[in-house]
Amino acid sequence: MEERIALTKTPIWNRKAVNQVAGISYTYRTAEPDVPLAVGDRAPNVPLVDDHTFYDTIDNAVPTLFILLPDAATPDTYQQARAFADQLSAQYPISAKVIVSPALEVSGEHTIVDTDGTLRAAYLVNDQPLFYVLRPDRYIEFISASPDEISTHLDTFLVRQTKAAH
Repeated sequence: MEERIALTKTPIWNRKAVNQVAGISYTYRTAEPDVPLAVGDRAPNVPLVDDHTFYDTIDNAVPTLFILLPDAATPDTYQQARAFADQLSAQYPISAKVIVSPALEVSGEHTIVDTDGTLRAAYLVNDQPLFYVLRPDRYIEFISASPDEISTHLDTFLVRQTKAAH
């Protein structure tokens, strides 16, 4: 009995117990436990403006691609990210959004302004753009800093959309 009680006092015991008992805390993670955010984790939910949360921006029917830009992003970086998001939305059955700091002073239907940096901090954005593909159930499907890797990944599990000829 003492051995079992000792196990409950180890640093990882609580996390393992919660992940196994509560379905909402379940993870499909394959990364080491010391990685703060990994493929297979439930995506962090973060409060946004106007009583909305990050989860409100995730599409419930198709995967959602989030392109998170760092504080130092320029208007050109934003335009490139927006064009890439639009291109992927046209090619695949996904929703694509760009997340920016308020310093860029941009807005749009598929742009989320992270007013206080909480969202980008939760998703570990540093000095380069990061790409996250989230499943409709709000689990992280893929993480990359490379646009090419995102396209390659989407090709592995989604069928490219084709426009019907008229």
